[in-house]
Amino acid sequence: MEAKELAVKENGYEAKLTGDQVRFIRTMLGESQATFAMRFAVQQPVIFRLEKKRTVEQGPIIILIDMLAKQFSIEVPEKPIRRPDPEPAAAAE
Repeated sequence: MEAKELAVKENGYEAKLTGDQVRFIRTMLGESQATFAMRFAVQQPVIFRLEKKRTVEQGPIIILIDMLAKQFSIEVPEKPIRRPDPEPAAAAE
């Protein structure tokens, strides 16, 4: 997985985030997908699809999400912080 890259290009601001990084930013703000989507005038399924992707994404909404993270001084990790898989339930006797 590529690391988060930020650069100011000749034609403007460019940001790249993975789905895990988008989810990290949203959870740091304590927002549901629906509430987070309203910030960007999109519907909740757009955020769901962004978070589900494992590839590095670019585009207008990614730029806005990155700018929001900067506004709230959220340090986005390059590698996602994953929760451990839940332990399997004990077999019923």
